[in-house]
Amino acid sequence: DPNSTDSDGDGLTDTEEAAVCGSCAADPNAWPEYDDGDLNADGNVDAGDYLIATRIVMGQLAATPVHLAHGDLYPASPDGAITLSDLILIQQAVLAP
Repeated sequence: DPNSTDSDGDGLTDTEEAAVCGSCAADPNAWPEYDDGDLNADGNVDAGDYLIATRIVMGQLAATPVHLAHGDLYPASPDGAITLSDLILIQQAVLAP
């Protein structure tokens, strides 16, 4: 299915990336501004972002520059990795009222 291809392995299909940002998928600075924790750049911090972060923390998915730009939340100055601490902060954002 060509609509489910994820050629850069960032957790977004190529179709989703094109809808959000056209050709800027590899450049996190070119993406529209999204909240911290919005790993799939859909404008919401939700279960999809939590699942992407979980896959990164468990080593099932390599973090891309886009993931790091939006998901490296702890410590306050980014450490270049998405870790369990970042995952907990994303979970809190998902569960916040």
